Amino acid sequence: MFTKGYVSRGMITLSASGGITSVAATEDRRFVIGTASGNVQLWNALDAENMSTEADDGSSTDFVTLISDNLAHHTLGVRCVRAGGENKDIGVCTSLDGELTVFRISETETLSETQVQGRPGESMAAAVCSKADVAIAVGTHGSVRVLDAANGVVNGCAELEKSTGAPALANRAEIPKDKRNLLPIALSVDIDITDAHALVGVDDGSLAFIDMQTAKVLWTQRGCHRHAVKCVAFAKHTPSEIVTSGSDQLISVFDVRARQVAATVRGHTGPVTCASFSHSGTYFATGATDRSVRIWDRRKMEMTFRSRTHQQTIMDLDYLKDGIGIVSVAEDSTLIVHDATDTD
Repeated sequence: MFTKGYVSRGMITLSASGGITSVAATEDRRFVIGTASGNVQLWNALDAENMSTEADDGSSTDFVTLISDNLAHHTLGVRCVRAGGENKDIGVCTSLDGELTVFRISETETLSETQVQGRPGESMAAAVCSKADVAIAVGTHGSVRVLDAANGVVNGCAELEKSTGAPALANRAEIPKDKRNLLPIALSVDIDITDAHALVGVDDGSLAFIDMQTAKVLWTQRGCHRHAVKCVAFAKHTPSEIVTSGSDQLISVFDVRARQVAATVRGHTGPVTCASFSHSGTYFATGATDRSVRIWDRRKMEMTFRSRTHQQTIMDLDYLKDGIGIVSVAEDSTLIVHDATDTD
């Protein structure tokens, strides 16, 4: 049963060939997006008082304003953008060209560009620490790299355990046939609020817990999901909780300290592609291939909001810094800011 009167604040369709692939909230109401055409842009979401009325055609395109369209550029599509560092001023993005770019958001300055693929494949996901300028990148190459965000130097590399399940990606022509079913594909990654550990979601349904200082795999948890773990998102108020989901449509809250699933819920009718905790930890949001954005009460594990404003797969979403909005992006090149008050 819906218990919150959330509404979509506004929608804009961008001229992004192939769609918008990723989004990350920074400070204030700003957020960074990555596109399938390889561009990384910085936008600002206006508050309700500064939003203008709808145009004659019913559209509203000025609830967000473009600040910079040249934070970074890749020759192939952007796979993932994330923000962190002091004041969330450090951005990282990965691309299908296998490159990880680190940039300073406030100055639209590129800090480093690193080819992170160690073996054939593309870089898939990345995250950046909230306090220290350290990034982590994972991908189809089966390894996890911890990098100095300022210069791109790799400080450590960990090899994931060999996959026990069928690969989630079919195009592995460059990998020797006898290795294709063994090489793990890391699809998602996030870092806890202490910057001490990261969790990696793998294509065989397993989770790998990484020490950020030593770049070592501390443990691997299998059986959490039946299929590929496409999204992992740590809580923003505690290092012990993380929401995970993926191709099996099961949404799990995983207790890191106990190394076990604390709660599960289902609701999406397609694979879940993204997730984000609210800043208080009271709620978390998910998006999926069923074109819906859903908000869940963490304690009750009940859905409180559902929106199907997007017309294609939800690629990514994130809670805005002010705690009263969620920004979601989709393959149809739409960007939507949803009103979502983050209160207990």
